[in-house]
Amino acid sequence: MEEGSGEADIGKVWWAARCLHFAKLNVTCWFDSSDLVAIDYWGFRPEK
Repeated sequence: MEEGSGEADIGKVWWAARCLHFAKLNVTCWFDSSDLVAIDYWGFRPEK
């Protein structure tokens, strides 16, 4: 995914995908029912 593309690109390819943001993990996932169809890492997660 290119920088700043947002959710629009996956929506064009996988119209049934629903987006979930996991802020503590710095990741955004798209699901179709229970299937993971896309994942985008958008930041750095520091070591615990």
